[in-house]
Amino acid sequence: MQQSAAHNTFTPPPSGIRVGEPFRRSARYYDAYYGQILNYPKQCDLLERLFERQGLKGRPSILDIACGTGTHCLELAGRGHEVLGIDISPEMIEQARRKASPSSVKNKPAFVVQDMGELRLGRRFDVAICMFGGFGYLDSDRDLAQFFKGLSRHLNPGGLFLFEFWNIGGLKDSPYRTWRKVPYNQGALYLVSESNFDHQRGILKIFMEFIVELDGTIIDKFVENHEIRIYSLSEMRRLLSANGYQLVEAFDERGLESFSLPPRDAFRIFAVARCRPRSG
Repeated sequence: MQQSAAHNTFTPPPSGIRVGEPFRRSARYYDAYYGQILNYPKQCDLLERLFERQGLKGRPSILDIACGTGTHCLELAGRGHEVLGIDISPEMIEQARRKASPSSVKNKPAFVVQDMGELRLGRRFDVAICMFGGFGYLDSDRDLAQFFKGLSRHLNPGGLFLFEFWNIGGLKDSPYRTWRKVPYNQGALYLVSESNFDHQRGILKIFMEFIVELDGTIIDKFVENHEIRIYSLSEMRRLLSANGYQLVEAFDERGLESFSLPPRDAFRIFAVARCRPRSG
C-alpha cells in the first residue's frame, strides 16, 4: 500500500474497544479507495507477460486467491482467461459478484467464499495468483504448509504461483503512521493507519481507521486490525522449497514493469514459483 507519512492523529483503540473484523466494514469502500491508486489493467498486462515468460501459452486458466472485490478477475476474464476468484470475506465476494453481474464479459469469472488455507475447489488451474498483501495473512509455518499442500492439488503439473509478499528489509521503524485521502462520492474517504512490527512473531500489526465524509459530515467511521507476516527473500525461498515449490523469479514491486531484481530494502516483492512434480 503506497501511502504518505503522517505525524498526527492516530491512536490504536484502547483495551475493551471492539476492533472490526478485516474487510467486513471496509469491503464497501475497497474499490473507491484502491481504484484511485492502482492500475489494474497494467498489472494484468504484467501478469500475462510473466505467463508467457514462464512458457504458459494462449489463455491459461487462473485461480485468484484472496481476490478481494474481483477487479483482477474481471480484467483477466475480459482477456479470455477462465478465472475463479476466492476470498474468505463474504463481503468482498458480494462486491465481486455485484460487479460481475452487469459485466459484458462473455466468459464471466466465478467467485467463491473460501479460506485459502482450506482449498476445496474440485478442479485444477494452470496458474494461481495472490495479489497485494493477501499472502501475508498466512501467519505461521503450519498455515503455509497447509496452504501449499492444498494449492498443489489445484495446480496442473508444473503450474505457477505468482504472488506478492512483504520483505523485512523494507520495513519502516515502528510505530509507522500513514494516511491518505481519496475522493468518495461528493466527499472523501480517509484511511489512517499505524503499523508496529512484532519481531518475535515476524508479524506486522496494522491498525486502520476509516473515516468517510460527505458534505462536511462524517457518515461512517470504524477501525480494523490486520496482521501480516513479513519475510526475507532467503526465508521465502527456503519455505517454498520445503513445501514443494521452486522460486524461479523475484522482482521489486516498484520495478516490476522492467522485471528488476529486488534490493535488500525493497518492501514489496513479487515472486514467481513453480510447483515441483511429485515423485511417484
